[in-house]
Amino acid sequence: MSKWVLGRYWRQASVSQQDGFSKQFELLLVRTYSNALAEFQDETVDFLPILDRSDTKVAVRSTINRSVGPAVPITYRMHKVGDSWKVYDVAIEGVSLVINYRSSFAQEIKRNGIDGLIQRLAKKNQAEHS
Repeated sequence: MSKWVLGRYWRQASVSQQDGFSKQFELLLVRTYSNALAEFQDETVDFLPILDRSDTKVAVRSTINRSVGPAVPITYRMHKVGDSWKVYDVAIEGVSLVINYRSSFAQEIKRNGIDGLIQRLAKKNQAEHS
């Protein structure tokens, strides 16, 4: 997912920058989405028929059925790497995580470079951890 989010900037980044970004981005995602999903702990999830099915790519659709409020649709876009399936994008209520982060991260990179983005993510992750 890190590659997809950074887009062309991924290819421009050094291996060290790629590793640093991937680590900080993973921490950001785990904290952000584990907190959001914790709100749905007593809800049910339905998995719908798979879309865009091929030997190497699928879109797995699901719906979180809330006891209060409307259902929340979530689509996981996955690709096959070796014998494993990897998620490369998640769309919640039709909003793509990759597109959303790509736009905001590109602006940060233009202002402060890849190292600046990594530092900002590290500070944010540290502040949320404290």
